[in-house]
Amino acid sequence: MNSILPIRVGRCALLMAGILLHGTGLLAQSSYASLTGRILDPDSAVIAGAEVTVINAETKVRYKGRTNEGGIYFVPEIQPGTYLIQVAKPGFKSVMKPDVVLHIEAVVAINFTLTFGSVSESITVLGGAPPVNTESGSVGSVIEGRQVTELPLNGRNFTQLALLTPGVTRGAYGDNASGGGSGTNTETFRNSETGSAALSVNGLRPQANNFLLDGLDNNESLVNTIAFFPPAEAIQEFRVSTSVAPAQYGRAGGAIVETSIRSGTNDLHGSVFEFLRSSALDANDAYFGTADPRTGKVPKLPFRRNQFGGTLGLPIVRNRLFMFLDYQGLRSQRSREPEFVTVPTQLMRSGNFSELLGTGLTSIPSPSLSGCANVMAVNGAIYDPLTCAPFAGNVVPTNRQNQAGINYLN
Repeated sequence: MNSILPIRVGRCALLMAGILLHGTGLLAQSSYASLTGRILDPDSAVIAGAEVTVINAETKVRYKGRTNEGGIYFVPEIQPGTYLIQVAKPGFKSVMKPDVVLHIEAVVAINFTLTFGSVSESITVLGGAPPVNTESGSVGSVIEGRQVTELPLNGRNFTQLALLTPGVTRGAYGDNASGGGSGTNTETFRNSETGSAALSVNGLRPQANNFLLDGLDNNESLVNTIAFFPPAEAIQEFRVSTSVAPAQYGRAGGAIVETSIRSGTNDLHGSVFEFLRSSALDANDAYFGTADPRTGKVPKLPFRRNQFGGTLGLPIVRNRLFMFLDYQGLRSQRSREPEFVTVPTQLMRSGNFSELLGTGLTSIPSPSLSGCANVMAVNGAIYDPLTCAPFAGNVVPTNRQNQAGINYLN
């Protein structure tokens, strides 16, 4: 035991254990579904050793499990989607249940009763209530991909649909996690192109949430909001868990937002989209905009936002390996609200304010600057703060001018 070889083996074993433990940690926080249940015979006796096969309807990828001595099976790590479930055991007719939808993070229990007969004979179970996540106490809602792509989304921000979940709001406008034009720091990473990801769940602060993307951490560290917005066209579905989160999820006193990206299938499929907003189609904001003092009219601000992209899913090796690609581009041109200000003329920069005479402008000296609190300069006249008398010709003498201030104005 004191030789060099066992020491090397021990180090390798520790390294492998570390890798395996690290991998297990990642899988424990995955966004996959799981399937469980009990299989009985016609006399309600448990059936051990029955084989359960879960087949994806679009990719034909298979997940397998087997019942234990108590007749219970468990099939973990199933990609969300629609499945066909087959149960087979020698001496019994096989049973098939198609169109079973397994959502993200769901642990669904489906029981089967097998009848005596040949395995070559099969019974197909149709209809019935959709499977319910009865094995987890987690409370929340699943937003499916069709809702993400077909419901209106300003900026293609999928987190807007999280508001369909009871107990979820955007929270206080101006919160550090809100972004979306409120002047906070969050959107500096994305140049405010996507908008807010703030979600206040059951009254908690938006910083209390945990965002996951296919089981991986998707949180930024500045104000603890989402780091990456997956394009809406690429989302298979996402789940918002608002309370009683499963034990494998930490880092969240508020919501756990789990997003699953779509996959390629055995069939070639894809989409192309474009969303255009243009000021050419907008009405003039004649009542609430800032008027040009020269014309008295509210100018129409130029604005153009073009969001476009597409997706493509295809098989590389049918029933085994698939590819899914997505692209989203954004081209945005917009102007800020105009501000109209008055700047000193060339004469004023030299201390000559004669252009103000006769304009009717009135000013009241500040008592904090001089002792002329009760003196009012009218009709454009300016005054000497030392004597409280108007300057001759409205011109500040050269010896009274501050050269540093003049240089700054110029």
